[in-house]
Amino acid sequence: MKNTFYESERDNKNKVTHILLYNTECEMHFHNATEILFVNKGRVHYSCLSDSDILNPGEAVFLPAFFSHRFHSEEERRRKR
Repeated sequence: MKNTFYESERDNKNKVTHILLYNTECEMHFHNATEILFVNKGRVHYSCLSDSDILNPGEAVFLPAFFSHRFHSEEERRRKR
């Protein structure tokens, strides 16, 4: 898996975690936790293995454990230009 990192800090917790992210970008990574990416506001581009799509407010995607994935908000990409 080229350019993919193991997000070990998430696996050190033995519980369900809740993280709020705003205008963010997350590089390709994986962990042993299942992740549910829910969009509250804006639009988020995500990739998981060979699948990619855009999520709108109120939409979610289920990212299984150990599947390489990444995401970024449209706002973050616009800000970096």
